[in-house]
Amino acid sequence: MLKTRTLRVTLLPTFPLLTHPCSSQLSKLEDMNNALWDDEGLGASLSALRTSIEEGIETYGIVNITTLTDVFAEDWSPDSDAQVESVFAFEVDGWGNWTRYVLDDANMPNLLWLPYLSSSGKGENHGLRGYVESGIVERTRQAVLSARNENFFSHRGVKGLGSQHTSQGLRPEWPGPQCDSECVWHLGLIMQAMTTTDQDEKHYCLEQVMGTAWHGLMHEGFAVSNTTNYNRDLFGWANSMFAEWIITDFMP
Repeated sequence: MLKTRTLRVTLLPTFPLLTHPCSSQLSKLEDMNNALWDDEGLGASLSALRTSIEEGIETYGIVNITTLTDVFAEDWSPDSDAQVESVFAFEVDGWGNWTRYVLDDANMPNLLWLPYLSSSGKGENHGLRGYVESGIVERTRQAVLSARNENFFSHRGVKGLGSQHTSQGLRPEWPGPQCDSECVWHLGLIMQAMTTTDQDEKHYCLEQVMGTAWHGLMHEGFAVSNTTNYNRDLFGWANSMFAEWIITDFMP
């Protein structure tokens, strides 16, 4: 059940890739086994691994935060005035410890993309359905897209999810100042838009992306305080996600 003393930190956003019924790598392996080998032992091992991951998420991956402060409510008691809400932790160690603040990163897989992962082209939720219906997915999304997340940057109307990771020296076509810190990522803005039904939020993200896509291309990150300082002349991952977003939301 994700319990080990040698692997100190486990990133929760990676596990739905393994267990999600529609895109699950384990499901694909189970299908291959059933079609090609019909190995009962292998099938049982794959099923047990899936169950272990799901139980691990349920046991260790859902944590309580206060709604009135920026501190995790590990010391919360019924006598406290603070309300608590359940969200997904970004990282845990399998021994009941987790990141002591709201955290997410624009680099995927992340927590922000869970609504994207849990929906089909028709918007029907699968796999994460229970977490969607209970509100945990949406509460997690709201938390990571706020000042409570140290990787959510904001300055004079520009705001978005970024990352501590920066790539330097990848501007050969258009050399110029790069982003060294507080970098909002185009991937973050695009995934924010793809995981909301609010049209105003979608259009805000579109304006931010189009207004910072210098030379008509998506970048990795741009400085929230000076959007002309960016990393990567061309970030193929962000370009492909942008194309998917536009086709999904704006083309009949």
